[in-house]
Amino acid sequence: MFEKFELVRFRNGLFLIAFSTIFLLGLIPAFAQAVDGDDLFVVIVDNKRGYIDRTGKIVIQPKWARANNFSEGLAVVASDEDGYKEGYIDTSGKVVVEPQYPMARDFSEGLAAVGFGEFGMHNSGSHKTGFIDKSGKLVIEAKYRDAGDFSEGLATVHENGKYGYIDRTGKLIVPITFDSAMPFSEGLANVRVKNKWGYIDRTGTFVIAPAFTWAGGFSEGLAAVKKGGNVITMDDSGESKNNDTPERWSYIDRTGKIKIKLSKKTENAAAFSEGLAAVGVKGEKDYTYNGYIDRLGNFVIEPQFSTAENFSAGLALVITNTNFGFQKNGFGFIDTSGRILLSFSYPSEYAMVNGFKNGLAWVQKGGEDVFKNFREAEYGYIDKTGKVIWKPTK
Repeated sequence: MFEKFELVRFRNGLFLIAFSTIFLLGLIPAFAQAVDGDDLFVVIVDNKRGYIDRTGKIVIQPKWARANNFSEGLAVVASDEDGYKEGYIDTSGKVVVEPQYPMARDFSEGLAAVGFGEFGMHNSGSHKTGFIDKSGKLVIEAKYRDAGDFSEGLATVHENGKYGYIDRTGKLIVPITFDSAMPFSEGLANVRVKNKWGYIDRTGTFVIAPAFTWAGGFSEGLAAVKKGGNVITMDDSGESKNNDTPERWSYIDRTGKIKIKLSKKTENAAAFSEGLAAVGVKGEKDYTYNGYIDRLGNFVIEPQFSTAENFSAGLALVITNTNFGFQKNGFGFIDTSGRILLSFSYPSEYAMVNGFKNGLAWVQKGGEDVFKNFREAEYGYIDKTGKVIWKPTK
C-alpha cells in the first residue's frame, strides 16, 4: 500500500489526520514501538529525518528523506539523493540494507515486505511485492500486488482485487478469495465476502460465519461487530444499491457468541485495551459522544468526548470541543478513572496530538495556518507531565 494520509473534519470543527499503514514520504514522523529501538523517536530538522532518545538528545543525525519507527531492531529510511529509494538502518544508524526499493515496510516476525516496480498514488502503478529477511535477502518472491505484515505466522497478500494469506516460507496457506482480509489476532482473522464480514482460522475455514456489516479484530478475547447500517451493494449489471437498515453493535467471543449487547444508540465501538473499550453513542444534537465500557458492557467513563482512543500504559487520548459543553476545544489524556491528567488547547497550542508510546507523545505545533501546508508543519514530543522533550521543528 502506497503511503498516504487524509484530512478528516469532524462535525465539531476539529481536525485529525487519518493515517494509513505507512506515512506519506516521511512527512509525518512515525511513532516508536515497544521493540528493539523503542527508546528512539523520529524528528525532523531542516526537512531531514533522524532520531532522538527519550531525553531529546539526537543519537542518529537527521539525514534521511523519510524515517520510520524501529521495528525488531531495524527502521525504514529513505534517500532522495539519486531518486527516491528506501532501505533499513540499525539502532546505531548504520545502513544494513542499502536504500534500493521504491517501497519498504517495517519488519514483523523477522520479515519485511518490499516493493519492486512503479508505485503511484492510491496504490497505482505497475509493481509487485515480496519479502526480505534482515540481511536484505529476498526470501519470498515478489509476485503479489501487495502484502501486509506477518501476524501469528501469516501475512495477507493481494492480487486482482482479492486477498489471501501466505506463511513465512511464501507458501499460500489460505487461497486468494476474500474481498478484504485483516491480520490474524488471537487465532482468528476478520475477512469480508460479498459485503459481509466473518472470521476464519489458519486453514481459511470460517469459524464465525460472515454475517456482519463490520467486524473488528479480536483483542482481550472480544471483538466488536456490527449488523445493519448503510451498505452499498452492486448487482450483476454494475448498478449500485443503497441498503440502509437499523444498525446494532455488540461484542462477540471467539465462538461467535454475543457477550456484550450494546444499546440501539451506539454509533461506534473500538477494541478492548487494558480492560476498557471506547464506545460512541448518539446524543444531543445527534452528536456522537464517546466513553468507555468495561467487559460487562457498563460505562465506567460516561460518554462525553467527541473522540476517544484506546488506552496504552494507563492513558488514553480524548478530544473535547465547545459543542459538547466544554469551555474550549482541545486534546486531553485521561486515566482509567476518566480523570484528565493533561490537556492542550486546539488549535492555538497544538494542532494534533497522538497517544503516548514508550513515554513520549508526538505533537504538531498549533496556529491558524497549520492545515494550509503540511510540508511547513512542525513536529515534536512531550512527556507524560506535558514537558516538551523536543520542541516542534520541520
